[in-house]
Amino acid sequence: MNVGLVGFPLVGKTTLFRAVSAGHDSGDLAAVAVPDERFVRLCDVTGSKKHSPAHVYFHDNVGRFSPGESRSTERHFFDAARKVDCLVHVVRGFRNDQVPYHAEPDPLRDHRGLEDELVLEDLQLVENRLERLQKQHETHISGSPESNEQRLLQRLKGELEQGRTLRSLELEAEERKLISGFQFLTVKPLIVALNVGEDQAAARPEDCDAALTIDAARRGVPVVSLCATLEAEIAVLDEQDRQEFLSDLGLGRPAADRLIRAAYEALHVITFYTTGPKETKAWALPMGSTAHDAAATIHSDIARGFIRAEVAPVDVVIECGGWDAAHHAGKTTLQGKEYVVQDGDIIHVRFKV
Repeated sequence: MNVGLVGFPLVGKTTLFRAVSAGHDSGDLAAVAVPDERFVRLCDVTGSKKHSPAHVYFHDNVGRFSPGESRSTERHFFDAARKVDCLVHVVRGFRNDQVPYHAEPDPLRDHRGLEDELVLEDLQLVENRLERLQKQHETHISGSPESNEQRLLQRLKGELEQGRTLRSLELEAEERKLISGFQFLTVKPLIVALNVGEDQAAARPEDCDAALTIDAARRGVPVVSLCATLEAEIAVLDEQDRQEFLSDLGLGRPAADRLIRAAYEALHVITFYTTGPKETKAWALPMGSTAHDAAATIHSDIARGFIRAEVAPVDVVIECGGWDAAHHAGKTTLQGKEYVVQDGDIIHVRFKV
């Protein structure tokens, strides 16, 4: 899962990147382990030699978006934004008179400014494609793929012209497949990271800026409030000091945990596990995926030779004291390819080579 941080200059975007990477970044990319208490407890009872949590990859190279930037700079921003699975828009909620474009913080203004640019970029894509379709003979044949595409794009155009994103638009599976190649930016999940001053570090987003949270909720965009400066300081502490610092500030979890959880929810991702003597591993999987999809996530050869999946909930396996104990206690079930994987499932795939 790839998450790109975006924002105007001097909003604390790179400071937040340092906070989530906790110093374990490689340039502008950081692989951050997904916080997962179930995984920790599972590792405790399995005795596996290797423990491999799921990871989220944070990118700080998507670029900043500035009013009045050149078209080439904008193009770099849009192209980079298309390469990630989810965008985190860092908006300024703290005062900084050195900001060249706006002296007073206005998170709603800044967030809507970015959303409007994404809408205009998608609208340009739609109009360009419609112009090309209009020149094709097949477009004028009712029921042809080109005619169906034109009708769908006209619908998308109407939404975008009203300033609405495509994120919450109800589309059939075939329609989503048809537009997937366009890499529309307003289809991409978006999270707002409201970067506030130290005096609001523990406040709820709605208490920091009600106008932003109300507007974002209406658009289906989650808001996470944080103080990037403090979070960057907390991130480099050892575990005990970090927990004490968080407790003193009234924070339950560090910013990285909250952003990862928001990304999982925005992308509709669940976690499944595999475990054995050599390794216990956590895997991310789109919600609604099948056992065969899970097998393909592990390895294409396993999916190709899929026979059955032996499945048990992670909490049951932990309670039994491990996978073998759960199996002998009759707590596991055999499932076929079409079984829909549930969050927290442990899966052993039986396959032929």
